[in-house]
Amino acid sequence: QLDSRISGYQPDIIQTLMYHSDFVASLLGPVATNAPIVWNVRHSDLAGRGHSRRTRLIAKACASLSWRVPRRIVCNSHHAIQAHVKLGYREDRFQQIPNGFELQHFCANHCHRREVRHELQVSLSAPLVGMIGRYHPSKGHVDFLRAAAEISKHCPDARFMMVGEQIDDGNSVLAKWRRELGLDERVKMLGHRKDVERLLPSLDVLISPSYTESFPNILGEAMACEVPCIATSVGDCEEILGDAGMCRAPGDIEGIARRTVELLRSPPAEIGELRQRLRRRVLERYDIRNVVREYHCVWSDCIEIANNPQMSQPKRAA
Repeated sequence: QLDSRISGYQPDIIQTLMYHSDFVASLLGPVATNAPIVWNVRHSDLAGRGHSRRTRLIAKACASLSWRVPRRIVCNSHHAIQAHVKLGYREDRFQQIPNGFELQHFCANHCHRREVRHELQVSLSAPLVGMIGRYHPSKGHVDFLRAAAEISKHCPDARFMMVGEQIDDGNSVLAKWRRELGLDERVKMLGHRKDVERLLPSLDVLISPSYTESFPNILGEAMACEVPCIATSVGDCEEILGDAGMCRAPGDIEGIARRTVELLRSPPAEIGELRQRLRRRVLERYDIRNVVREYHCVWSDCIEIANNPQMSQPKRAA
């Protein structure tokens, strides 16, 4: 049915997302239409935590298909490109286009800061440190709790906020760690929320302790909200943050805690300057409008080449 639907739509181009859709479209697309196919690949560590055997097999099958089917393979990080070339993907098909952010929605907001802290019963003067991300073995939630325990030794008034799917009091693993670390009164687990742009301005520091990432959106969103960030040096985190953020090795709980304490103790003028740098970096590099334009260029080039086979492969966007 899918091939007949594709044929019925008569698309100018087929854009897929992630391995399974890359694989299916590569098998059915050429049968149903002559439209060029553009893949999107977003993982950077298939050997990491949490990937199923089926996903790994499909990713490897796509490596072979990459030499024949896609006109272009778009990745959101340079690290993801390098990882897939090592898996056997065709290197000259890749193009890096970063994730983008709607900067009118993600921005510093003093009203949101007051409202959220009031809801959490956290005073405006208390340091508030957060982690936002779904519950997954690769995300490092236990590391965040262990870092929170270390931070609390040096900043007794610090409070912590965790947000994401399955990040709530019903999560027995995290609840056990929180209790054993003596953090029951300090750590709020809010579960899945649809108002992340409202929650972020309430934070003084955001921590991303992941063991594997390609391009973590939460860093860009936090930077847009002028929230200082500490991340692990995975995927493109170092490039995303640049000189406006701090990266530590995955699992470096002491280093993450130490740098967080330093940020919380920094002079207001220094933090104010850092906040401006964070926002400026996102404006210059990750505005969603620029990302949309890059995708349009890729699609236009691929369609033009499909209609003019004598042309070379589409040029890569800068």
